[in-house]
Amino acid sequence: PKNVSGAGFINALQLHLAERRRLGNLTVFMDVIGDQLLKPAEETGLFRIAQEALNNIVKHARVSEAVLRLHLIEPFWMMIEDQGVGFDPQEVQAQDRLGLESMRERATEIGWTLQVVSSPGNGTRIQVEKD
Repeated sequence: PKNVSGAGFINALQLHLAERRRLGNLTVFMDVIGDQLLKPAEETGLFRIAQEALNNIVKHARVSEAVLRLHLIEPFWMMIEDQGVGFDPQEVQAQDRLGLESMRERATEIGWTLQVVSSPGNGTRIQVEKD
């Protein structure tokens, strides 16, 4: 998004989720807690991380639903979770077919930390937290 801020950031996410439903047949439930503003760079970074995470769900998870939670009060965080096929994060790091590296880099650029929790058969959770 161009400089999306505040409500613009949430709207941009909602539009993206609507598009995901239309194009990728993925229904994403969004839950936003709080309404504090983030820096424009943080919003852009989080938007891109959400895009990448949802791409991965569409491509790999074999599910039709996911959840995106945004915590806009201290401590700030965003989480994207699915109940899909999951994977072994150790194996993926070797081949990095999931764009996890680019998500990590985006998180680092904005001073956030990205954590990936997944195991085969147990879905995947991507969590980004402000340092």
